[in-house]
Amino acid sequence: MDEAQLRADFAAWADRSALIEALDDEALALSLFTGLGSDALPWLDREIPALDGRTPRSCLRSKAGQRALRALIAKLPR
Repeated sequence: MDEAQLRADFAAWADRSALIEALDDEALALSLFTGLGSDALPWLDREIPALDGRTPRSCLRSKAGQRALRALIAKLPR
């Protein structure tokens, strides 16, 4: 899928605003949507082994957690 189509899909996605609000970063939300599609929002509340069993949402509470979350999202397939 080309980037223009991906951005259009993200703009039309019903949970777009909720994901942006949860992450407080539109670019990061787009990256997560790119990797996970419509599973992006529920993923925030799953315990992730790569985050030492923490949820992505809980990682947002600290700078170190945010760095770990950003690094993990950067590794998601595009």
